[in-house]
Amino acid sequence: MSLTMRQNLAPLLLFVIIFSIIPISTIGSLASSSKPNYFNVTFVEQGLPSGTSWSVNFNGTVKNSTSNEITFSVQGPSYLHYSIPDVGKLIPTPSSGYVFVNSSTTVNVSFSPPFVKIVLGKPEAKLQSTGQVVSELQTGQTYEVGVEIQNQGNTNTLVTVNETIILNGRSVTSVTPLEGLAAGASTFLGFQWTPSQNGVYDFQVTVSATPNITESASSYLYVGQTPTTVTSYNVTFVEQGLPSGTSWSVNFNGTLKSSQSNQITFQAKNGTYNYEIGNVSYASRGILGYVPSLQAGKVTVNGSSVKVTVNFLSLIFNPTLTLSLVNSTKPTQIFGNTSYELSVNVTNLGNSSGHGYLLILAKQGNSTLINKAYNFSLGVKATKSFVLPLEVTSAQNVVITAYSYAQTPSGNVPINSTSITLTVLPKVTSVSTGTSSTTNTSTSPPTTHSNTTTTTTSPNTTTTTTPPTSNVTVTPSPKSSNFSVYLVLGIVVVIVVIALVVVLLRRK
Repeated sequence: MSLTMRQNLAPLLLFVIIFSIIPISTIGSLASSSKPNYFNVTFVEQGLPSGTSWSVNFNGTVKNSTSNEITFSVQGPSYLHYSIPDVGKLIPTPSSGYVFVNSSTTVNVSFSPPFVKIVLGKPEAKLQSTGQVVSELQTGQTYEVGVEIQNQGNTNTLVTVNETIILNGRSVTSVTPLEGLAAGASTFLGFQWTPSQNGVYDFQVTVSATPNITESASSYLYVGQTPTTVTSYNVTFVEQGLPSGTSWSVNFNGTLKSSQSNQITFQAKNGTYNYEIGNVSYASRGILGYVPSLQAGKVTVNGSSVKVTVNFLSLIFNPTLTLSLVNSTKPTQIFGNTSYELSVNVTNLGNSSGHGYLLILAKQGNSTLINKAYNFSLGVKATKSFVLPLEVTSAQNVVITAYSYAQTPSGNVPINSTSITLTVLPKVTSVSTGTSSTTNTSTSPPTTHSNTTTTTTSPNTTTTTTPPTSNVTVTPSPKSSNFSVYLVLGIVVVIVVIALVVVLLRRK
């Protein structure tokens, strides 16, 4: 083999040797590793009614579905944005965000009505010059005192924060900042304070948010003193008698808290504290609200937690209805083309006075005879009457219905209804004069020569009928003919007997 040929074959032999050393599987792996990786990102919803359409915008691609899942296939690894719009009045949580895609993953989405959830951190003091949180303050130094507030709800809200610093039971300073707070956002709300006197200050924070949300927190500010551990105990108020999810409130030693659960808890050191329980407004069928059996009291904390049971009693406004006709002897029967008076009585059988609304409808076929509405107020066991004219215009039955409502801040709430059906009878035509009544009824009397007057007397009516005179021969009835025959025969017998007696006397 020549030198030139060997030089040409050398690279080929080197390639064959390398290829024989590297496994075929490794070459396949290298080839496959160059392909892009795709992963499924599945959004799973809960809270929507079955069959409701919803959508997801994932990295610019929008998909809709009426099932509870929407799946995208995307290349990874990647960091992609998504957003989910509201469905009617239901808001998704989360409504937007980012997903790091390096494997198949699931994003859970919960739909719910708008709500606000306020969470408070611990009230604290920060040195104004550095922003550092401090536990021991000094007189003459300026601090930023406040609290971290977070909205864990799914809708924006407006928060009002009352921050008060108290020393020996006396308010030293108090501010009330106001700020909007977006869903999922948090903020530190505070104010600048320069203490002028050493002591242990009580820093109290009460946050109010729409709608009807109150949260409280407190801590101690040590000025010129080393912080010491002050033991606090739970004072828990437990309600009974409210419908599930109803908001109620407790004012404990000047701190107001509300909750939709059945418990409200405060923290307190040893001592005696005042509390007040608020009334609860509630608009439901017949229920105007609830009142606590004990609206105010005192609770003593002495080395252990305390539980206070609050019993709520329902306030019931129950306007019941009765219908009747004033000038009818039969409760469900009336005469056509006649005027009546309809009486509607409303009686409050509840345990609370209230304001009501009354609707009265009367229909005869397609005609509306009465359509009236009234506002009224009733005390406990009180009754109010409404009298209306009722004109019956045809022979069809009359249907009368009355509805009662309770007037509440949320509107009119239906309470009771009642209905009667009146049967319409044909009207009897008659003419009355004093105690005599002439009835248009025809009777064929027997033919007679004489004028006949007949008088019929009933318990309340005397009827006199005088037929006209007519010259017609009267045909005797069979009874009159037989009597005449018997009379003639009797006279003949008497004459015969007398004749026989006379004959016998002459012979003698």
